[in-house]
Amino acid sequence: MNIHLFEDNEQLTTLRSVNLPVAKSEDLTATLAAMFKVMKELKGIGLAAPQIGLNKRFFIAEIEEGKPLIFINPEIISTSIEMATHEEGCLSLPALYEKISRPAYIKIQAQN
Repeated sequence: MNIHLFEDNEQLTTLRSVNLPVAKSEDLTATLAAMFKVMKELKGIGLAAPQIGLNKRFFIAEIEEGKPLIFINPEIISTSIEMATHEEGCLSLPALYEKISRPAYIKIQAQN
């Protein structure tokens, strides 16, 4: 499993495409396991399906060690007015880190 990079025009098309919902009957077990493995090897804390070339609506994260999170067909329900600034990176943009301001809290609805 390879991470798609923004510097590759073909991969960039995949990264920018509209993603399709995941069907309830889809089995993502093997894909999710592989994504967690790659994410940890690259020292990431999150990885989305388009980053591995799948235009599907799901992503994974592990912000706290040993607490993997899976979000299938996520929707942002609400965001806080309060903003927080943190340094962020992206596995599709290796070695690039920037301070980004985002809502301090978000509420997400997703299947897991």
